[in-house]
Amino acid sequence: MNSISRPLQIERDVLPQDVIRLRWLIRIRWAALACLAVIFLGADYLLDLGLYTGIIVEILGLGCLSNAFLMWVNRRPPECPDLLAGLTLVFDVLLLTGLLFVSGGYTNPFSMVFLAYVALAAVVLDARWTWGVFCVSLVCFFLLFFLHIPLPQMAASSHHAHHGGAAGFSLHLHGMLVAFVCIGSIVAAFVTRMNREISEQAREISELRRLEEERKRLVALATLTAGVTHELATPLATLSLIGDDLASELKGDPHWGEDVLVLQNELDRCAAILQRMRASNSELQGELPRSFPLRELLEELKSEFASAEAPVVFEEDGGTDIRILSLRHALMGSLQALIRNAVQACSNGGTVTCRTELRSDDLVFTVQDTGVGMSEEVRARVGEPFFTSKSPGQGMGLGFYLTKLFALQVGGAVRLSSVLGEGSKVVLSIPKVMRV
Repeated sequence: MNSISRPLQIERDVLPQDVIRLRWLIRIRWAALACLAVIFLGADYLLDLGLYTGIIVEILGLGCLSNAFLMWVNRRPPECPDLLAGLTLVFDVLLLTGLLFVSGGYTNPFSMVFLAYVALAAVVLDARWTWGVFCVSLVCFFLLFFLHIPLPQMAASSHHAHHGGAAGFSLHLHGMLVAFVCIGSIVAAFVTRMNREISEQAREISELRRLEEERKRLVALATLTAGVTHELATPLATLSLIGDDLASELKGDPHWGEDVLVLQNELDRCAAILQRMRASNSELQGELPRSFPLRELLEELKSEFASAEAPVVFEEDGGTDIRILSLRHALMGSLQALIRNAVQACSNGGTVTCRTELRSDDLVFTVQDTGVGMSEEVRARVGEPFFTSKSPGQGMGLGFYLTKLFALQVGGAVRLSSVLGEGSKVVLSIPKVMRV
């Protein structure tokens, strides 16, 4: 039983908001139809108004049939739930107009129910549909002043209230129209604005939660990475000492000398990887934000990749003669990792472009290559620690992961786009002044 109910619960939780609103609209319509039946048929029975009950029952039955059809359509999430909900509310306005047509028109006090549909549209639909429902309601309400079946009881009361005369009727007509326009406009505007702000706040809260969860996950992985580097440092140092001893003993040996040299090179490469991991994990190292000239950092990058396997072109779009407040060591490590990845992607030909530009209060670093690119499957997994599509020995899959961690630390963002066979582009955006 649990294995069946759990997937159903998960499916219900991930439904889009517009589909959920449509399902609530179906429930509200059942309640509204029941209330209208009680109001019109009950009033006719208790007050002996002489209404056309047959027509009223047919109109209410049409509403029930439409809601049953809507339930059938909504068994699976429809492709255009907003369109379906909007047309349903317009249909409901027409049904209400038919009910009022046979029960006194504008003299029926329940003509104000039009405003309920406007408010409902403002809650479940966007602004365009809300104003559309309001306009349809206004037209129908206006027509009821001239096209309706009068009721003697309401007509007499209305005649008394208007002090009997065309002037009184005109004043009442204009007054009700102005009141309807004012109240309907206020309801549509206020509820639509409130609903939009609530939706925006919900999206912002959802995005903040997502970022916080990602931050926690990345920091936890960073803690694991720091532990791994710490634990590997000692045995790696021991192996390096043994390698040095073997090199001294087997120096010049035609059989083992070359293997020992390869062993020493690989141990040195492992030590360099561990050093980069320590350097990039600035948060765990306790690196503090400090002010430094951007130009100085860029010059270091140019010097480091001056003789890279693939040509690296540095472009600057002004604004680089500034000082920034950030984690210098982590920023340098992130840019080194991104450029290094791009260079390796161009190992069989291609160029790398590193562009730096100032956009308002943000620094934007764009690293673009014309290398092999990535497939959709690989691109979806980039950023997972220790995942790499490179050949064995070319990387550990930590560069982009640590760059994402750095971006989260300083209040920035990193975006990746790639096309297989055409190359990749990574955009790292950070504030000039680190957000803490």
